[in-house]
Amino acid sequence: MAAARQLRQERRRGLEPSLGQGILLSGFIDPRGRGLSGRHLRYDHRGLGYRYLKLDFVYAGLLRGLRKGGGAAYEHYELVLRRITSRIANSRGSPLAYLGCGAPFEPSFRHFPLMRIGTDTKEAWDWPILKAIRHQGRPSAYVSAVDTIGRSILDGTVFVSDPDVVFCRSSAMLLSESEKELVALVDFMLASQIMFSDDTHEFGEASEAAFTKWIVALYDRLAGREYGAERIRARCLFAL
Repeated sequence: MAAARQLRQERRRGLEPSLGQGILLSGFIDPRGRGLSGRHLRYDHRGLGYRYLKLDFVYAGLLRGLRKGGGAAYEHYELVLRRITSRIANSRGSPLAYLGCGAPFEPSFRHFPLMRIGTDTKEAWDWPILKAIRHQGRPSAYVSAVDTIGRSILDGTVFVSDPDVVFCRSSAMLLSESEKELVALVDFMLASQIMFSDDTHEFGEASEAAFTKWIVALYDRLAGREYGAERIRARCLFAL
C-alpha cells in the first residue's frame, strides 16, 4: 500500500516508473514534467558541476500521439530542447556542452553543438542476427563506420559529429587490430569528437598499451589536414 501510494504521488509530480528498477523518468509532455526536468538539471549543475551532458533517445519527443495540453509533436520538441539547452554554463561558470543522441537532425541542430551521427558501434564488426533481418540501426562497428562516412559532410558544417567510441583494449573484444585501426581512422578523419570507453587502468597486456600508442601516433601524423571519402564503384568500398 505504501509503495502504491508513493507511485501515485510520483505520477502526480509528473514522473513515471521505469522497468520496475526504482528509476523514475520525467515526462516532458506533461507541463509538470517540464518544470521538474528543469529543477533536476539545475540541481545537477549546482551539485555535481557537470560540463558535458548527453541527451539520448531524443527522437521519442517526435513520436506521434496525443499530448497533454494539445499541440503538435514538433512544438513540444522545440519547447523542451530550448528549455533544457538554455543553460550554457554551470554554477561554477564553466561552459556546458550538449550532445544529442538518437536525435532527428533538422529540428535539433540549433540546440546541439555536438551530435551522434550514426548507429552505436560494437565490439564486433557486425551483428549477424540483426544483419540477417536487415536492421539498419543495429549496433555494429561496420554500420557505425559507414554512417560516419556517409554523413561526413555534416561535420563542422551543421554540428560537430560524434561517431561513437574507438577501441584500444583486447579484453571483451571481437574486433581485430586492423578493424580497430580502421574504426579509429574513419572516426578521426571524417568526424571531430573522439572518445573511447576503455578503462586504461585495466590494461593488462603489453599489446594494449602498444596499440594505444600506435593510434595516438597516427592521430598526430594526420592532424591539421582535412579529409573526405569517395565511393569506388562497389557498394561499400571507399577511398579516404
